[in-house]
Amino acid sequence: MGNAKARIKDWIYIWYKGRVIVRNRTYALLAKADGGEAVFRKYRGPFAPEELQDDALSESEKSIKAGFEATRARLAKTRGVKTHAPAKKK
Repeated sequence: MGNAKARIKDWIYIWYKGRVIVRNRTYALLAKADGGEAVFRKYRGPFAPEELQDDALSESEKSIKAGFEATRARLAKTRGVKTHAPAKKK
């Protein structure tokens, strides 16, 4: 089957066993469904993730991460999940 009519996606969202992933071709946010234990990663290849720390993110990476977190929170509401409040930094 050809995929000439395949839909092009800016990002994907996967929900599996209480965990979620919001991902585009380059970045991914992995977290519990409530947003806890979130990890932001950059992929330099299909199977080459690099975990990024918040204090090392560029402005565009901060924007991408914030968008992914908003998507995760918005879609979690469709499943009745309470959002995790991130710990405040000192």
